[in-house]
Amino acid sequence: TPPHLDTGGAVLFYNHLLSLGQGHSAILKLEDLGASLLYTPETSVFLTGRGVLKHSVPQWVGGDRVDCWWKVHVAPVK
Repeated sequence: TPPHLDTGGAVLFYNHLLSLGQGHSAILKLEDLGASLLYTPETSVFLTGRGVLKHSVPQWVGGDRVDCWWKVHVAPVK
Protein backbone atom coordinates (compact mmCIF):
# COMPACT_ATOMS: atom_id res chain seq x y z
CA THR A 1 0.00 0.00 0.00
CA PRO A 2 1.62 3.30 -1.00
CA PRO A 3 1.86 6.22 1.47
CA HIS A 4 -1.55 7.85 1.91
CA LEU A 5 -3.92 9.68 4.25
CA ASP A 6 -7.33 8.22 5.06
CA THR A 7 -9.67 11.16 4.60
CA GLY A 8 -13.39 11.61 5.02
CA GLY A 9 -13.59 10.52 8.65
CA ALA A 10 -15.16 12.58 11.40
CA VAL A 11 -13.34 13.93 14.46
CA LEU A 12 -14.81 11.15 16.61
CA PHE A 13 -13.89 8.34 14.20
CA TYR A 14 -10.83 6.13 14.11
CA ASN A 15 -9.63 3.91 11.29
CA HIS A 16 -9.00 0.41 12.62
CA LEU A 17 -6.30 -1.43 10.64
CA LEU A 18 -6.08 -5.18 11.20
CA SER A 19 -3.51 -7.60 9.79
CA LEU A 20 -4.80 -11.15 9.45
CA GLY A 21 -3.47 -14.33 7.85
CA GLN A 22 -0.45 -16.37 8.77
CA GLY A 23 3.22 -16.69 8.00
CA HIS A 24 3.80 -13.18 6.68
CA SER A 25 6.20 -10.41 7.54
CA ALA A 26 5.17 -6.81 6.98
CA ILE A 27 5.99 -3.32 8.21
CA LEU A 28 3.47 -0.53 8.83
CA LYS A 29 5.19 2.81 8.28
CA LEU A 30 3.87 5.96 9.90
CA GLU A 31 5.57 8.39 7.55
CA ASP A 32 4.90 11.59 9.52
CA LEU A 33 6.32 10.11 12.73
CA GLY A 34 9.29 8.41 11.07
CA ALA A 35 8.14 5.14 12.68
CA SER A 36 8.22 1.59 11.32
CA LEU A 37 6.13 -0.97 13.20
CA LEU A 38 5.93 -4.74 12.82
CA TYR A 39 2.62 -5.53 11.10
CA THR A 40 2.47 -9.25 11.74
CA PRO A 41 -0.68 -11.41 11.89
CA GLU A 42 -3.16 -10.31 14.56
CA THR A 43 -1.77 -6.76 14.70
CA SER A 44 -4.40 -4.12 15.37
CA VAL A 45 -3.79 -0.38 14.97
CA PHE A 46 -6.14 2.58 15.45
CA LEU A 47 -5.40 5.83 13.59
CA THR A 48 -7.39 9.03 13.79
CA GLY A 49 -10.09 9.20 11.11
CA ARG A 50 -9.22 12.76 10.09
CA GLY A 51 -6.34 11.81 7.81
CA VAL A 52 -3.65 13.21 10.09
CA LEU A 53 -1.01 10.47 9.80
CA LYS A 54 0.36 9.39 6.44
CA HIS A 55 0.92 5.63 6.51
CA SER A 56 1.90 2.75 4.22
CA VAL A 57 2.68 -0.96 4.05
CA PRO A 58 5.54 -0.89 1.53
CA GLN A 59 6.26 -4.62 1.51
CA TRP A 60 4.39 -7.79 2.48
CA VAL A 61 6.56 -10.92 2.48
CA GLY A 62 5.27 -14.50 2.53
CA GLY A 63 1.99 -16.01 3.66
CA ASP A 64 -1.49 -14.83 2.86
CA ARG A 65 -2.48 -11.19 2.82
CA VAL A 66 -5.69 -10.21 4.52
CA ASP A 67 -5.57 -6.55 5.47
CA CYS A 68 -8.81 -5.13 6.86
CA TRP A 69 -9.89 -1.68 7.91
CA TRP A 70 -13.07 -0.03 9.07
CA LYS A 71 -14.16 3.18 10.72
CA VAL A 72 -14.90 3.08 14.44
CA HIS A 73 -16.99 5.77 16.14
CA VAL A 74 -15.92 6.80 19.62
CA ALA A 75 -18.65 8.47 21.67
CA PRO A 76 -17.51 11.36 23.89
CA VAL A 77 -17.57 10.73 27.62
CA LYS A 78 -19.61 13.25 29.60
